[in-house]
Amino acid sequence: MQPKLLRAIEAGEIERVGGEKPIAIDVRIVAATNRDLAQAVENKTFREDLYYRLNMASISLPTLSERLEDIEDLVVYFLEKHRLSCDSEVSEIAPSALALLEGYSWPGNVRELENAIERGSCFAKGEILLPEHLPEEIRMCQKRPVNSLKKLLTSENEQEMSFPMGTTLEAMEETFISKTLAWLDGNRTKTASMLGIGIRTLQRKLKKYGV
Repeated sequence: MQPKLLRAIEAGEIERVGGEKPIAIDVRIVAATNRDLAQAVENKTFREDLYYRLNMASISLPTLSERLEDIEDLVVYFLEKHRLSCDSEVSEIAPSALALLEGYSWPGNVRELENAIERGSCFAKGEILLPEHLPEEIRMCQKRPVNSLKKLLTSENEQEMSFPMGTTLEAMEETFISKTLAWLDGNRTKTASMLGIGIRTLQRKLKKYGV
């Protein structure tokens, strides 16, 4: 099919099966793939001339695991979408459940996330989606940070995490967040996972404290 498609693009015409004359076409082609076409060209499994014809303007969409900050918005959307189909009362997700979703690797991308939310909405009783409503593979196989917060603490920064009597909870929270973020070299995804909160929750708190 590759040479036929290339010929149609370059000549601007096609021939029907059994037809006797070419038919002029005026089309715009939008192509999508989950394969590395540049590598396929090197492997001689995809025509180089067709590749450059199709690759006039390209958009690379990162996987869901590379844009964890989108998960909370997608969850809200899917909860609303499937509320009627499942006759569900669920309207929000518990922070602990959201943290599980943001710690999972998502090999099935957005479609897998939607399936997980639809399934959870059908099993949940009440208005909040809890961790136990999520599929077992998400509850058991979520990505975990290599080092726990305890392992990150040295004798020096343990002192930074000690607070005098009378310190407010808000001040403690700000310190925990800012120090953990610094220890993890500014990686917000790892910081949220380490602290057991959602990435959007972390972003709100960073804005609140001006970190």
